[in-house]
Amino acid sequence: MEIKKILENKRFRNTAFTIIEIFVVAGIIFAALMFLYGKVNKEADRVNGLNGKGVETETKTKKQNTDSNDYYIEINQKQNACIIYRYSKDKKTKNPYKVFSCSVGKNVKQGKYKTSETYTWLDINGSWHKYNTRFGENAWIQSAEYRDKYSYTLKKSSYNAIGSRQRDGKCIFLTAEDAAWIFSTCKAKTEISIIKGKKTDKLPLQFKERVKAEKYCGWDPTDPDTDNPYKKIQNGKMVNGASTVFVEKGDEPEYLANLLARNENGKNITGKIKYKIFDSSRVGTYKVKFTCRMNSGKKQTLTQKFKVVDTTPPVVKCGKTLYTYEVKSLDKKDLNRKSNITEIEKMVRAGVSCNESNVQIKVFMSALPEELEKGKFPVVVKAQDDSGNVGGSQTTVEIKIEKSKKNKKYNPSEKLKNQQKKKTGQKVEETTKQKKEKKESQTVEKNSTTEKETTVKEAVTKKE
Repeated sequence: MEIKKILENKRFRNTAFTIIEIFVVAGIIFAALMFLYGKVNKEADRVNGLNGKGVETETKTKKQNTDSNDYYIEINQKQNACIIYRYSKDKKTKNPYKVFSCSVGKNVKQGKYKTSETYTWLDINGSWHKYNTRFGENAWIQSAEYRDKYSYTLKKSSYNAIGSRQRDGKCIFLTAEDAAWIFSTCKAKTEISIIKGKKTDKLPLQFKERVKAEKYCGWDPTDPDTDNPYKKIQNGKMVNGASTVFVEKGDEPEYLANLLARNENGKNITGKIKYKIFDSSRVGTYKVKFTCRMNSGKKQTLTQKFKVVDTTPPVVKCGKTLYTYEVKSLDKKDLNRKSNITEIEKMVRAGVSCNESNVQIKVFMSALPEELEKGKFPVVVKAQDDSGNVGGSQTTVEIKIEKSKKNKKYNPSEKLKNQQKKKTGQKVEETTKQKKEKKESQTVEKNSTTEKETTVKEAVTKKE
């Protein structure tokens, strides 16, 4: 009965309904905030070009589906072999389909994996890779290394090392053709098995012969890209790859990296191509005419566009790692002034240097005037060049109380100490004076006693 009375109480019911409404509203707000949080993070990752693993990505080429796959990949570490098996229609058996030569990273662990997303042009540890398929945490099956994200910047040493030695890291390197095949053919969740293997293992299929990378041309000779000059070349011809070659401002252009020439007998004569150089110190587009003479005396010519770009941020340096700024006191009227921030920024700006001219330099503190207090604060320096590249640096400023005789509020303890010193000096002076007076008094008394004794002696003598 008591419980029934409580439930029937109007005040109790109103309170209960209010509490329920609060929980409902709080739940709705929490759900909305979580939705916005996820959306913001996703958008930030997209804008920053990050895949969530700290790896910079250029382009995600295709959305992988989750359908069943026709292929199975086995990596034999000892054999430096990537074996592709193809499943039967009923998925009960698999047969050897392809064998790729590869180089397996020393940190690749044996076990079972599955492929996930694919990307073109990844920058990993300072080297670019054109075709990339992820199979684990920071682990990729990818093409050989490039110096930049252009197909004519292949690192020949990286290409020539495929299949011959192990590499550092958790990646597996293949030629551009083989990496591109996995990249475009194998669906998401393709199974990968990495085994240690033995040097005596017999592979189910033979490696195909590696195409030699020519001395001057910077393309991977196996790259299926239609611009690849290796795909265009004919005997007695000179061809180029990409329509435009990009050059970083100030760098020496690699004039022959996008070209390939062979004489009538099929011999590579790219090194004999003639051309005029241009100044790459200025941003702009330049046309270079290339000429090559064949064995027959026939002359081949073509014109190649070179575009000089500036993508390098300026390097900014601060004059000091720690600056000192003094205020009169800790009073708000002295400490929390807007002019303090302005003066600090001017002080830091005076010592800033940059490796480029015609840059806009900005110095700013992250703190507001009312946030200033005794201690250290970061100061950020930003420099933007004519091409919009931004470089940055950071230093520190320490706010201290001004050291000055005029500043009575500088340090009370210091003032007291000085007063004590003064008093001590006075006492020492007084003591010295007293000693001197006492000594003089003693001298006078002594002289007086001596005179009395002399007078008495004279009186006695005279009486006698």
